[in-house]
Amino acid sequence: MLKFFMRAKSFLAFLLLVFSTFVCRPAAAEGEGVDVVLHLSSQSAITFTSAQSSFNLTLADFSNGSISDTAQIAYSITANDVGRIQDNVMVRMDVLMDGIALEARMDSFSARGNEAHLVSKGSGFVTLNTFDQGVADKVTDQGDGKIVDGDMILSYRARAAADLAAGQHEATVMVTFVDN
Repeated sequence: MLKFFMRAKSFLAFLLLVFSTFVCRPAAAEGEGVDVVLHLSSQSAITFTSAQSSFNLTLADFSNGSISDTAQIAYSITANDVGRIQDNVMVRMDVLMDGIALEARMDSFSARGNEAHLVSKGSGFVTLNTFDQGVADKVTDQGDGKIVDGDMILSYRARAAADLAAGQHEATVMVTFVDN
């Protein structure tokens, strides 16, 4: 009989353990959850700068077809919403100079990021006008290619379009980075 009570006692202890584990859950485990949706926006930004605000070109010869020395100007570009893929860098002059053609080309782009970079539209110089002329296009390297971050070198030179009299000529060159 004593054996029977000992077995019954062990069985009751086992039942109590099972009951407390599966049926009587702790109050902290019960409750309701609420989902909250987070909306985060990153603002579109462009930074396009150059440390140089002017440059000089010299024609060694006054004859038609003479080409000046070349000036290289460095620009820094950081943009995070570049959807456009062609004519991302545009160059124009405020006025045309009589008998002188100003020319530009993109020489290089050193990327600081790895999502997209810029390439020259061609291997030669583009003759500038009073309307925008594209000198660089965007190439996507990875992702959606919307981030362009790097340093660009543009080269400028002048070409005599006619025989020139001695004198000074001046024009303003406007360089624009276009994202969309």
